[in-house]
Amino acid sequence: MTGQEMRVHVKRNSKKKSGYEVEKREDGFFYVTSVPSKKSSIQPGDRLLEINGIKYTEFKTVKRANDLFDTMVLDVEPNDDETDSDEEGSDSESKGESESESQNDE
Repeated sequence: MTGQEMRVHVKRNSKKKSGYEVEKREDGFFYVTSVPSKKSSIQPGDRLLEINGIKYTEFKTVKRANDLFDTMVLDVEPNDDETDSDEEGSDSESKGESESESQNDE
């Protein structure tokens, strides 16, 4: 990441699951077993390569893979139109939202 990019972790409310689920098969790959909508471009049976930039070889367990759907990892570059003071406030706001969402899960 460059100096202006930031990484934000957004935790989903545990009451609202993503709708995606995976399983590990004998071939060692993880496959999608459930999707939130039939209109989704991802369908049951699709082989999963990454979740949030984490490769399938690093999932280790089905639980770990499914837990990755509960948090979105976003690498973002702030809008150039913002002033330095706005960017600082925006960064704090993003972190605050992430922390408050995480607290709602407990």
